[in-house]
Amino acid sequence: MALKLRTKEYQEWVEVTAGDMTARVLIRPMPNSEVNKLFTKFRKRSFEKGMQVFDIDVVAFRKEKTDYCVRDWSDIFDENDQPLPCTRANKLLLLEYSSQFIDAVLEKADAMAEFQVNSVQEEQENL
Repeated sequence: MALKLRTKEYQEWVEVTAGDMTARVLIRPMPNSEVNKLFTKFRKRSFEKGMQVFDIDVVAFRKEKTDYCVRDWSDIFDENDQPLPCTRANKLLLLEYSSQFIDAVLEKADAMAEFQVNSVQEEQENL
């Protein structure tokens, strides 16, 4: 049996609801390799009572993860009811002013990433 390797980036349009806000978001799940890169990038090392301690800059981590996972959106508007373009700056504004919505988006991205990992494991087990 031949080995099948995914070479295309997986992303999917998903309807996301948080509170009274609903929008369609094109989500790209973050693979474990990218999560590990971000943990390494935003890890802070300190020493307490002679022991090495690691902390993560959670704010910076969430900014990068949001920028990575959110590829596009629809039904998100500015204060003048104009469609808000999906840019890094606007993603960060959404993160700052509607963190509940971004939490819902990132939960869906995590579920998609987990599904991908499980799918690959099942395929490998069936070889």
